[in-house]
Amino acid sequence: MADRSLLHLSQLHDFVAFARGLGYVEEPTKGLYEVLRLRHRTLPVLIYHRRTGADHASAEGDGLRLVRAFLRSKKETTV
Repeated sequence: MADRSLLHLSQLHDFVAFARGLGYVEEPTKGLYEVLRLRHRTLPVLIYHRRTGADHASAEGDGLRLVRAFLRSKKETTV
């Protein structure tokens, strides 16, 4: 199930840097609602969407796991 409240759009730049460190490559987005598209050579494409007027990107499946890992890493560095 998708989560629409974890990845704030202001954190998108830091999230992309985190994903690049894990071997993900950013791809051009397709469509109006996509804010980010990531690809890893061994995994399916991860797509992050934005709803109209929303401040957070929607993620699901492997993309949601990557967002949670990013948030955990931020929490560990601030403690």
